[in-house]
Amino acid sequence: MMLSPMQTQQLRDLLHKRYRATLQDIELRVQQDGSKVGALRDLSLDEGDRAVSDLIAETGHALMERELEELRDLDDAMKRLREETIAHCSDCGKSIEFARLCAYPTAKRCIDCQRQHERNSASRTSSL
Repeated sequence: MMLSPMQTQQLRDLLHKRYRATLQDIELRVQQDGSKVGALRDLSLDEGDRAVSDLIAETGHALMERELEELRDLDDAMKRLREETIAHCSDCGKSIEFARLCAYPTAKRCIDCQRQHERNSASRTSSL
């Protein structure tokens, strides 16, 4: 499926909007995490408080990793948009519906391949 110029622009706008929002989320998280760490350092922590502090830090790191992964996905989608391959499934090569791309602009697979991918991932996870 070839996207029209209007569809291409719509996806470009969506991707840029999500990219800016994700960057803002990261900046806010860095500011908040820095404040939390400073506040926790100022306290005399017992062992339980240190455990909670470590958990907060680990959760913050996991969320930051997820946001950074989102930026990588958005970068990849923008590259595929420039190369005019964004509407092609990475697994089967068939078209990814425009409505799917509007709902999930970083989609790499058509809906059928995505379902299969999720089933395969779930079966690998359950066998561990």
